[in-house]
Amino acid sequence: MIVENSSTSYYQILNSLQEVVWVCSPDFSCVFFNRMALEYFGEEGQKNPTHQFFHPDDYSDLKLAFSVSFDSVEPFAARIRLRRKDGNYFWHYLRMNPVEQRGDLWLNMALNIEARVAQEKELERSRETLESVLENSPEIILINNYETNEYVYTNKGLDKILGFSAEFINSLGERFFEEYIHPEDIPKVKNWLERAAVQATDRKLLHRIKDINGEWHWVTMKSVVFKRTETGHVQELLSYLSDVTFLKETEEKLQESLNFVEQITSTSPDLILVYDEVGEKVVYANQVYCFLGYLIDTLKSKEDSVICKIIYPEDQKVYLEFREKCRLGQSKGLLEVEYRIFNVQGELCWIRERGRVFSIDDQGGVSQTISIIQDITESKKAEERHRENTFLNKLLEKKDEFMSVASHELKTPITTMKAVIQIVKRLIEKHTDEKTLLIFIGKANQQVNKLTSLISDLLDNAKIQAGKMLLSYSSFSVKELLEDCASHMTDHHEIKVFNSVVGEIEGDRIRIEQVLINFLSNAIKYSPEGKEIIVRAGEEGGSVKISVTDFGIGIPEEKIPHVFDRFYRVDNKSQEFSGLGLGLYIAAEIIKQHGGEYGLTSAIGNGSTFWFTIPVRRHKEVQM
Repeated sequence: MIVENSSTSYYQILNSLQEVVWVCSPDFSCVFFNRMALEYFGEEGQKNPTHQFFHPDDYSDLKLAFSVSFDSVEPFAARIRLRRKDGNYFWHYLRMNPVEQRGDLWLNMALNIEARVAQEKELERSRETLESVLENSPEIILINNYETNEYVYTNKGLDKILGFSAEFINSLGERFFEEYIHPEDIPKVKNWLERAAVQATDRKLLHRIKDINGEWHWVTMKSVVFKRTETGHVQELLSYLSDVTFLKETEEKLQESLNFVEQITSTSPDLILVYDEVGEKVVYANQVYCFLGYLIDTLKSKEDSVICKIIYPEDQKVYLEFREKCRLGQSKGLLEVEYRIFNVQGELCWIRERGRVFSIDDQGGVSQTISIIQDITESKKAEERHRENTFLNKLLEKKDEFMSVASHELKTPITTMKAVIQIVKRLIEKHTDEKTLLIFIGKANQQVNKLTSLISDLLDNAKIQAGKMLLSYSSFSVKELLEDCASHMTDHHEIKVFNSVVGEIEGDRIRIEQVLINFLSNAIKYSPEGKEIIVRAGEEGGSVKISVTDFGIGIPEEKIPHVFDRFYRVDNKSQEFSGLGLGLYIAAEIIKQHGGEYGLTSAIGNGSTFWFTIPVRRHKEVQM
């Protein structure tokens, strides 16, 4: 073997090369390694034939090629993978040259082309990927020779979509335009191709083309210059065609639907608006005429001056809250508001507006809202008439009920007095003793007092309704008032009075006494089994509060709010507790005219507490 330190100038040159170089015999036994070969193959390379470092898949082809070159003593080259001393294979470009004409020795020079092979493989993969993309593209891709008007390339899309081939189109020539391009589109297609060769554009041409089965397709086409001659003339055009038939049909159906919706909305008596929340303007209105005499934009304006002008002041807040909820998309469903608006004639009209989110932007914010606005003035009037009729019917019912109760309540004492008078007459004729006569006369007097009380209530009610009840103010003692009222009541109940009011107050003593006696009478009436009534009086923040508590049957919770209503009786069906249902109503009106308050607390089986307050001082005469 020729060693690395050979002094021969020939081998010194080989040793200085950066390529892997070795000299071997025809059986691949190595007789010389240059420095790079020693570094690449290592010490093992000096002991074994170099063919052991060839990749097994490459060796058989290399051996066959070498045998041919050996016979002809001609150099040859090949791409082969060589194993490095670390066991990894790398691609090299190997060139074998005979050293002598006999071919006893061969000079091998291997250039590392691993990076180049990797690039070639990557380019091949890219080419295969590109071919796959082009062939499987949903678009039709065409390359035609601009000079001969022949198509030199088409992908599979042409056959899949239209059933054509490049050969088929080329065979028809100009007839293809006449037979397969829609007559209305032929001029613009030819003009498009001519313009594409002159100036590139991002625009697409929409036209119709017929497939092999005679069905028309809508396609968009974009064309660009693909190749030019050395002189700069256009040689080839690249065209992309997309089948948009489905989109076009969908668009037509959508347009039909929109036209249908437009016909419906245009005939609707309601105003339908789509409002751009970003630009703050109306982008759609189903009515061309003015609503309530106003322009559409006026109704949707957010300017405070406009709102204050046309919307009833008390309704402006609820309207603005409604608009804000729509704008912020606070509800996924339908929002509704009713408000009043002045029409251009200044008449007040009721409006019902329903609104919701119509579209959102890319960030999820509300971009548009839709509202349906109705003039519900007539329906509101109908509701008001219905309420008035209902109220009148209830009044008539109350009137009938009152007449029935009043006739009964008035008839009872009169009948009783008539009977008592007849008895007294017979007793007088029989010369009955005076003591017995006094008993019956006392009963007659009770009925007269009851009748007087009923008539008094009726007169007070009439005065209240006519606004003619007068309050006569004076100073009086609360202590004396409580004592006088308690002394007039029945002996069957014990009335306990707890009073902390010192001094006198101002008010209509007779009317306040009337209120207190009414409370006490009710307490006695509705606690027939009770033995005790409690009356309390005290000062609270410049007013006197008087309450009457019984331990009787109590009042149902659902009836408490109506106790002070006119003609209301807690138990209308029972004759056990008589009355016209006017006492508490009159008492409440008297307290209101004094500027006071009233109320009650009650529970079934646990009795009731009626109370009222009046100011301590008030120098005024009030007409009710």
